Amino acid sequence: VEAIVAVPAVVMAMAIITGLGTGLTNAMLAIGLVYSMIIPRLTRAEVFAAREELYVDGARASGASNLRIMWSHVLPNVAPPLIVQTTLLFAQAVLAEAALSFLGIGASADQASWGRMLRDAEISLDRTIWPAIPPGIAIFLTVVAFNVFGDGLRDAFSREARGGRVGVGDVEPITAGPTTPADPDALLSLRDLTVRFPRPGGNEDIDVVRNVDLDIGPGEVVALVGESGSGKSITALSLMGLVPDPGLASASSITLDGRELVGLHFDELRRIRGKEIGIIFQEPSAALNPAYTVGRQVAEPLRVHLGMSKQQARERVIELFREVGIPDPEKRIDAFPHQFSGGMAQRVMIAMALSCEPKLLIADEPTTALDVTVQGQVLDLIGDLARDRGVSVLLITHDLGVVADLADKVSVMYAGEIVESRSEEHTSELQSQF
Repeated sequence: VEAIVAVPAVVMAMAIITGLGTGLTNAMLAIGLVYSMIIPRLTRAEVFAAREELYVDGARASGASNLRIMWSHVLPNVAPPLIVQTTLLFAQAVLAEAALSFLGIGASADQASWGRMLRDAEISLDRTIWPAIPPGIAIFLTVVAFNVFGDGLRDAFSREARGGRVGVGDVEPITAGPTTPADPDALLSLRDLTVRFPRPGGNEDIDVVRNVDLDIGPGEVVALVGESGSGKSITALSLMGLVPDPGLASASSITLDGRELVGLHFDELRRIRGKEIGIIFQEPSAALNPAYTVGRQVAEPLRVHLGMSKQQARERVIELFREVGIPDPEKRIDAFPHQFSGGMAQRVMIAMALSCEPKLLIADEPTTALDVTVQGQVLDLIGDLARDRGVSVLLITHDLGVVADLADKVSVMYAGEIVESRSEEHTSELQSQF
């Protein structure tokens, strides 16, 4: 397989046709042999990658046989790329056959072939191009159809939910008025937020977040606490219009500093993301792009939103790194994410979130997977930023000790609903317990 794939496909097909003889049948046999070699090569590579995943180790630990692991665990995860590659090869085979027939070593004069039609059209090309248009359009439409068909098959066989829903990612307005009046002094006021996802295997939707109301004042730290799966992170993502596909978010009102966000056009909402609302994700190693330096990634919002030059953005990034406690920022700015520890990578995420001096900072469990000492440093940094810069913070956490130290307000979430909210005087009581 490696020997055949090492040679360009059309060249190898021409060599095979030389041995078998010209003709449409021999051309298709040669093309089929050459392109079919790509599938086992890709399959082997995909399986080698999949067998190192933890779910395979979990299946082994549960006592599953190799055959069951291959068919039940590995195949469903490697099938989508194989399906797409197969349909792409169908499209390439059509092009290859047309090329061989155009060169005169594929279909003969008495056989139907788009490539042969193009070869015949070449004779009169100096007088008119019209004979070449019908076979050209036919080849183009066939190739596109195979590609679209492959995407459809991938979506059908993939275990992930796919798109096709109107309004995915945006926050759609609902006609019902807010049940609780918005706080006029709040920087962020959220009313009647509902997020739904399609039920697996059914036509109904499941509300994972229901009728959530939330107010965050200027310079205020509001903690959103609750068990895993209660809807904390999806609530935070809804504020930025980042609900993952195929979820749908709706709300009667989301106002940020007096501006209504519900129903905003995509381009308008994009100008708010990163500039007026910053977010710190819980896994910096996954949120940072491994292909670029951390300096380039932190500088990107500065250049996009503030229009800074490359040099200006670099100087600002160095200042931000110094503010968040990254040592030797002049050198670390050119480092890649894998060269940072978990705590330092989280500081990079904080610098990125604060780069455009947002009004609201969303911290989604910012101390996940960090040791206790680094956790304290990161949380102290967030608290200092809230006090010194007057940035409002929505802090998502499980740690009541963190809530007691940092939060001005606490909202408890359970099963997609906010079941209890307490203000500063109640958090002081909680602080006394810690």
